[in-house]
Amino acid sequence: MHCWRRAAKAAWKPPRPEVARLRMRQAAAVGLSYRQHEAILLQVGRSPRAVFFDLGGTLVRRDAEEIWIDDAGRVQLLPGVAAKLAAMTVHAVFVVSDLVGVAEGHLSAAQAHGLVWQVDGEAGDRIDDYALCLEPGSSSSAGERPKRGMVFNLLHRHGLTAAAAIMVGSTRKNAVCAGDAGLADFIWSENYF
Repeated sequence: MHCWRRAAKAAWKPPRPEVARLRMRQAAAVGLSYRQHEAILLQVGRSPRAVFFDLGGTLVRRDAEEIWIDDAGRVQLLPGVAAKLAAMTVHAVFVVSDLVGVAEGHLSAAQAHGLVWQVDGEAGDRIDDYALCLEPGSSSSAGERPKRGMVFNLLHRHGLTAAAAIMVGSTRKNAVCAGDAGLADFIWSENYF
């Protein structure tokens, strides 16, 4: 017990000012607080280089289980999203989301893809890539969405590892996806924005 306390105290001791400034810049690049960033550093040994976001309930308003879309076909960003995304300078920003509204006939596939680009346009063209699950809600994989394979594909396509990325989401399914994919951390959207 004594060794653990000494190690914890050493891990959380204040770093030199130049190191603290560097870590503060690294935290800001990912949109994290200094404390959140330090916890990830202690866990995986490096600063995140990519952030995955869920779409509905995390970046845009959701009505029940569906993304809210107005009569003009526009989504509504949640408070703080545009400013936070625009300020990020992290290597990669991704969206992975479950949009079963396509399979259920509420949206076309083109509209679903357009939702991501609406968010990107309102947030300073910060989204680098995305993957959408458009399968029907009654499929056998309904409890697994968004799927970890979506995360793996984006990481592979951009030359990143799972330990170099975090996920921000608003549902338990998002947390499970982040854990199954082996990401460095999962952060609830209300704690991130």
